[in-house]
Amino acid sequence: MDGLGLGTSVLEPKPFKLYSKSHIQLLFERHAPHLDPLGYVAAATVFPMRTNNYVVEQVIDWSKVPNDPIFKLVFPQPDMLSREDLDRVQDVILHGSSRVSCRDVA
Repeated sequence: MDGLGLGTSVLEPKPFKLYSKSHIQLLFERHAPHLDPLGYVAAATVFPMRTNNYVVEQVIDWSKVPNDPIFKLVFPQPDMLSREDLDRVQDVILHGSSRVSCRDVA
């Protein structure tokens, strides 16, 4: 025991990981398989998206997604785009267009 009565266990720091648009598919497969990631990838093509493993693993309540407020803050939402714009960006993504084409449409 240490002098604080906390025992001798030591917390090991977790490695810091950043996540961006390119990780949405993997994150949804792991944490929200009930959601189709395409709309979120399309929105993240237009709006910036960046988060880290702490937010993904500790802060977002994946059982409440897509209604979890932190999820809504971190992941660009498909309804941030008009239906027409969302369809256009999704079409470019689905047809495997180049990054330049995606950027031009966005």
